[in-house]
Amino acid sequence: MSCIALHVRRIFGWRLANIKPSEKEAKVLDSNNTPNVMQSYLVWRRSSMFLSLPVMLYVAISGFINLSSLIRDTDAAEILTRTGIFLYMLPNLADAALFLGVIAALCYWKEWHKTSRLLKYGWLASTLLPLIPALFPVDFILHDPHGVITKVEIYIFRVMLALQYAFSLLPLILTFPASCVRAALRIRGLIPDSSFSSWILSIAAPFQSLLVLVALVIIIQIMGNWILISGAFLMCLAPWMYVFRRNIYISASNDDNEKKIDRNQKIIMCMNISSLFLLVIWAHTFTLKGVPQFVVVDESGSAIYYEVDYQVLGLDIDPNKSVGVVFTYADLFQFLFEYIGRLLVSTVVFGDTILCMTVEDFWHNHSRHTSKRIQDTFKSLEYITNRKLAASVEGDVESQDRTPDAEGGICMFHDVDLST
Repeated sequence: MSCIALHVRRIFGWRLANIKPSEKEAKVLDSNNTPNVMQSYLVWRRSSMFLSLPVMLYVAISGFINLSSLIRDTDAAEILTRTGIFLYMLPNLADAALFLGVIAALCYWKEWHKTSRLLKYGWLASTLLPLIPALFPVDFILHDPHGVITKVEIYIFRVMLALQYAFSLLPLILTFPASCVRAALRIRGLIPDSSFSSWILSIAAPFQSLLVLVALVIIIQIMGNWILISGAFLMCLAPWMYVFRRNIYISASNDDNEKKIDRNQKIIMCMNISSLFLLVIWAHTFTLKGVPQFVVVDESGSAIYYEVDYQVLGLDIDPNKSVGVVFTYADLFQFLFEYIGRLLVSTVVFGDTILCMTVEDFWHNHSRHTSKRIQDTFKSLEYITNRKLAASVEGDVESQDRTPDAEGGICMFHDVDLST
């Protein structure tokens, strides 16, 4: 149990430089001559991938169950083309590809280059497989050899298929900016004397807010009330705190600045928790009244309408068809598990990329610091930030906001070897 608690503490913390490997992990990494900075990063990656396994296993099994149901469905075989059946199979294999990629990466967790490649292959496959079917219109999927499908039914099928794709792709779409934000924050905690990851953090945060807003707009228009609007507002506002307070992340690391970052992180956490609390209240209290259903023809031949009230969450549709549910609890758990699993794995993938970019950015800038022409160029642009960026043009560039620390600081990059 203590092992699980250790992994959980690691993934929720953002100061990766403070993470220490366990005795067993330290022996393995020391035998591989891994620098201290990379030891902290590798054990964090290991914890993230380890905790993603149970949820990804659940989602992968669900995908195989759906796949087996599709194969045994004779009705689907009659109205779907061979291309359609193949396309319907691909999304159910995506989560299995990600699960296998995580398993392979965990087997070589101490070797950064190999595990990074294995994880990226699995992540890329799991990203592309659900997107491919969404690019094909209904004409490639549906066929009617007996001419029994009406134009109205085809139109309804198009609408339902579009909504199905929109819902199934939500975990994939929402985890992109959220993972980038989480990864940039953790690389900032790993290498606090580099501002590169902090700039990525302040750039990615608005995209996270935008995609969350787009996902919630449709729900707000159909089933919105003040509780949902308030929750959506807090959820969309939280990432902007990285933008509003970007100076504390970009500035040089010191005790006072780190305390400000901790306070800002607590504010963001409180906003996210409050938004989730409001969404839970909305999901359990809101009812969509009087939704008209399909026309039913009685024995006399006359057409009649009936209406159904819809709850947001429930076990299943009422047998009397008087109350329906928009999402079952099974749908909710499927969505949350896939989102959490993808979020953990995608954070590692983006973390690897941002770490490489941070190290390369340092060495490229280091090689340019002796160029008087480049120093003069940036000195001429000092007015943009209203501060002195270049204190000297003699080759000894000492920024007022960022000075290499002889006991660590930026010089920790000398311990990091990410060359391929």
